[in-house]
Amino acid sequence: NTLCILISYTPQLYHLSLMNLSENDSDDEIVLPVRCSNLTYLSIKICSITFDELKTFIIDTKCNLKFLHIIGESDYNDYINDEQWEELIVNYLSKLEKFYVEYCQDIDPESESLANFQPPDQFNSLFWNQRKWIFDIEMNGMEYIYSVHSYKYSKNNLKEFINDLFSCRERWYDIDPANEISNSTRLKITNLPDDDHMMVLDLIIRDILSITQIYHLEISKENISSHILLKIINKFSALDTLKISSLKLSESKYSFNENKYSHFKSKKNKITKIYLEKMNEIEEIYFLLKLCPHIEYLKIGFIHNMDVELLMKDIFKKINNVCNQYLQSLCLHIPIANDEIIEKLKEIINRKKLLRDFSIKYVIDNIYLQWK
Repeated sequence: NTLCILISYTPQLYHLSLMNLSENDSDDEIVLPVRCSNLTYLSIKICSITFDELKTFIIDTKCNLKFLHIIGESDYNDYINDEQWEELIVNYLSKLEKFYVEYCQDIDPESESLANFQPPDQFNSLFWNQRKWIFDIEMNGMEYIYSVHSYKYSKNNLKEFINDLFSCRERWYDIDPANEISNSTRLKITNLPDDDHMMVLDLIIRDILSITQIYHLEISKENISSHILLKIINKFSALDTLKISSLKLSESKYSFNENKYSHFKSKKNKITKIYLEKMNEIEEIYFLLKLCPHIEYLKIGFIHNMDVELLMKDIFKKINNVCNQYLQSLCLHIPIANDEIIEKLKEIINRKKLLRDFSIKYVIDNIYLQWK
């Protein structure tokens, strides 16, 4: 009611930013909002009303929003219902250009089991793909953070987003500008339970897959053990990309001998792109190549105390040992690289006959190598 009364005095309002929008708790007669056809910007940092109430406000004010930013309260999970949003946008927000919705939910690993379900594809229909609005999930401690936003939007670049600069980086795996926007749902895991409580993680992943299918996985926990990574990968059947902070190989040979069934399942995964942010030993490359036999693109970030030339020879030795027929692109983050190093690498590749038809270049601290 307070909001409706306030905007009744500002019929020319075009920019509205609210810290908190809550339900009307009083018994007073509800004041209907006035027409605000000039309203093009709406941001609500804490939205404590239901989706239906928000929809009513948008319809009754007859606003012409171009920018909508909503962070919904956890009591109302209808904020991540793609069909409701699509209907609202098509019928009442036809001019909407910038869109961000976030919804937080506490993790409840003791909820009832969901058996024999097919993961839905929330926010992955033609409607969302055409607009390049995508669905992300972040598992942060004991909380899920769901968000729907523009493809190039980064939560860390909200200022640029608001100012319409759109200078933030695309996702790390966008090596091909012609990539399809479909199948873009990403899960970011910032914390993991210890080895004795992995059943909790199984239940959490089950709950996530009850919401949507996952195509891109990012794990920011440092030194994730190889056998835990193997278990996690096998939970997601549709993964296309994998990003991990750093890896700790299990004492047994790369954990594959621990569980023949898990090894068999890893052979069937569809991962084509891998980004290892920090590499401590060359054997990690061997593990990842074995884990993901369909890999096409490998990116390696920080390389700990390794000679670049020796590293390149070792990498191709591992590739040849695994007999990977799909890998055709390699990116190494080497800040010290220069034209001299590039020429040396070319000479090594040709002399050792590591590759036949290849190209190598150095761009902004990264060495890019492609071959056929």
